[in-house]
Amino acid sequence: MLHNCNSWHRDPEPRLHIPIVTNPGSLFVVNHHLTYLLADWSFYFPGTQGYHAALNGGKKRCVHIVVALSYPPVTS
Repeated sequence: MLHNCNSWHRDPEPRLHIPIVTNPGSLFVVNHHLTYLLADWSFYFPGTQGYHAALNGGKKRCVHIVVALSYPPVTS
């Protein structure tokens, strides 16, 4: 996304984010906490089950691999 922002929303399951290409204008907001996800092959669990949005105010595109983590609930 270039000069764009997605809606303020929650995801039903946890999501893993791996930034591949980013820029200083690419930001992630989770529960009113602003952060910058580095594109250094780090894996991030930004808490997407809480309200969040991603925005790119930079002049270059950003690319993230996003993986929805689905697993059966733990039962006793």
